[in-house]
Amino acid sequence: VAGWIVGRFIIPRIRTFNVTSGYEILELRLGKGSRLLATLFFISLRFLWMSTIVFATIRVALLPVLGLTEAWTPLLCAGIILFTVFFTTIGGLRAVVATDALQSVIMFLGALVTLGVIIFSIGDVPSTLKDPSLYSGWTDWVWAPKRGVRMTVCNIFLMNLCWQICTAGSDQMAIQRYLSVKDAASAARSYRV
Repeated sequence: VAGWIVGRFIIPRIRTFNVTSGYEILELRLGKGSRLLATLFFISLRFLWMSTIVFATIRVALLPVLGLTEAWTPLLCAGIILFTVFFTTIGGLRAVVATDALQSVIMFLGALVTLGVIIFSIGDVPSTLKDPSLYSGWTDWVWAPKRGVRMTVCNIFLMNLCWQICTAGSDQMAIQRYLSVKDAASAARSYRV
């Protein structure tokens, strides 16, 4: 549903502006101050987000796998950050798109390997899944919105729909991707993928 709404309404509207970023749209509509503030917020968020990802990846995954001490953390963080900046600067948008595609493949393969490990660990999957004790802590699904019930299927659907639409129409990284392809149909197709 979000793919249809974003592809049908938001992407074509964004592409009607003669801009290269979402910040220019803000400046056209709300002035230079809004553009600068949004730029500051975006850069701050991305720096904090990416530094947390790099730090956590090194501390939780890389150090234990390589058998290194915590003293290596700053050096490895700096190395990964410099490599990423260099790679992106040299390769431009093409490098960013190639990296996104590679990350998607790695994440899907990781999910499949994880599923395989779980299935292998369980052993006899059909009989294990039929064991009623596995579901003893589960509650019945509530489908319709219900007062006082935070998680219903309808609430989850609406929350996710709103989140997808708001992110697709306001996130600079998303907007830049819509503007980097030849037409709105290609941008909508890339969003759905």
